[in-house]
Amino acid sequence: MVEAEKEKAKSIYKKILIDEFTKLDPTAKLDYAPKKPTAEEVRREELHEQKVERKKLKNSGSFQDQKLKSQIFRWVKFVVIAYLVFVGIIIASITFNFGHLTDKVVVALLTTTTLNILGLPYLIISSLFPKSSRNKGKKLNPLLRSD
Repeated sequence: MVEAEKEKAKSIYKKILIDEFTKLDPTAKLDYAPKKPTAEEVRREELHEQKVERKKLKNSGSFQDQKLKSQIFRWVKFVVIAYLVFVGIIIASITFNFGHLTDKVVVALLTTTTLNILGLPYLIISSLFPKSSRNKGKKLNPLLRSD
């Protein structure tokens, strides 16, 4: 970027000098047309534009992924909280004798509650942070590989 600004400044300075020189000698024929880029420069510029476009597309996909993951997280958070409130109401009703449930039903309810509270956040975390991105740059122990 700095190099491009230097070239632009040189070009402007050159035009000013040529204009001043032609005022002194109007018969002088000087050409200050911009230099035509070489094929290599054109190719490099096209490659750079392609890289920028790829990064833009990748970032827009990442933004959409983050937005979707955020929505999923909010939904799971709501479900977990609602489920905990529901179980809390049932346990409170059993404690204060508003209802009667057998021991097997209470055990099943508490077991499924525990599994849901541990399982849903685990699924969300593994979705938000996949193993491929967590292991990037790490060398795996050859004894632990499952090839």
